[in-house]
Amino acid sequence: MTRLVEVSELDSDTVAWLYELGWNSHFAESLAALGDRSLSPGRVGADYGADFLVHLDSGTARADLSRELRTAGRHIAVGDWVALRAGGDRPEIAAVLDRQSAIRRKTPDMEVSEQVLAANVDVIFIATALDGDFNPRRVERLLTVAYQSGAAPVVLLTKADAGDAEAALAETRAVAPGVPALAISSRTGEGLDGVRQAIGRGRTAVLIGSSGVGKSTLINRLVGSQHLRTGAVHRSGQGRHVTTRRELFVLPGEGVVIDTPGLREIQLWAGEEAL
Repeated sequence: MTRLVEVSELDSDTVAWLYELGWNSHFAESLAALGDRSLSPGRVGADYGADFLVHLDSGTARADLSRELRTAGRHIAVGDWVALRAGGDRPEIAAVLDRQSAIRRKTPDMEVSEQVLAANVDVIFIATALDGDFNPRRVERLLTVAYQSGAAPVVLLTKADAGDAEAALAETRAVAPGVPALAISSRTGEGLDGVRQAIGRGRTAVLIGSSGVGKSTLINRLVGSQHLRTGAVHRSGQGRHVTTRRELFVLPGEGVVIDTPGLREIQLWAGEEAL
C-alpha cells in the first residue's frame, strides 16, 4: 500500500521534490481551497484508461478515479495536478486542481468536443525533422495551438545532421518571428544543452509533432536511458507510431517533459462558445 503524505505533513524536503515536479503556489492554493487537510498532492504521469500513474512526493503509484469524478465525466490529462485520498490498496483521485495551462485540440473524429493533450505546461516544443518532415505551414498551425494554450513555444528542428539546418532555421524564423528555434540532433548531441535550458528546473515542457520526428529519441537522450521505444521511418516518409500514449518524465534538476503520440492532424479547439 502506498502511504500518502498529507498536506499537514509536508516538510521542506517534500515541498522541494514537488517543486521539481512543477509544484508552485497556484497549485498549493488550489489544494488548500478544497478544505480537506487529509488530501495529498500528486501529478498525473500517464493515463492507462482504467487507472492513472501518479508522481508523488516519493516515487509513483497507480491511482483510481473517484466515483464522484467518474460520475461527473471529469477528464484528466497527463500533467494535471490532483488531490489524492488514501484508499484500500492504492490511492484515489478525489479532485483535479485548477490548471495553469492546457494544450487543447478538437477530437480527431466527427464528435465536436475538446481533447486535452497535456496540462500545466510551461514550454511547448514543436518538433519537425529535417529528413523530409519539415513543413513551415504545419509549424504555423502548431504555433497557433501553442499560443492558445498559454505556454511558450519553441521550435525544434530535429535530425539537424540530416538536412540543411541553416536554411530551415531561416524559414522557421520567417513564419515564426520572435519564437526561439533550435537545430538539434539526438544522434550527435547538437543543441541538446539548449533544449535543457529551455525547460529549466521546476518547469514542464511537452513535445508535439508528427510521428517519426524523433520525439522519443530526444527524451531518451534527455533522461539518459532507453525509457521509450523508438521506430524507423517508413520508406513512404511517414513516421511509425511508437509512442501510443502521453507520458510524463522527470529530469532531475532539469524539469519535466511530456511525450505525446505523433499528431496526424491538428484541429483547433475554439471552445464551446464558438460552436
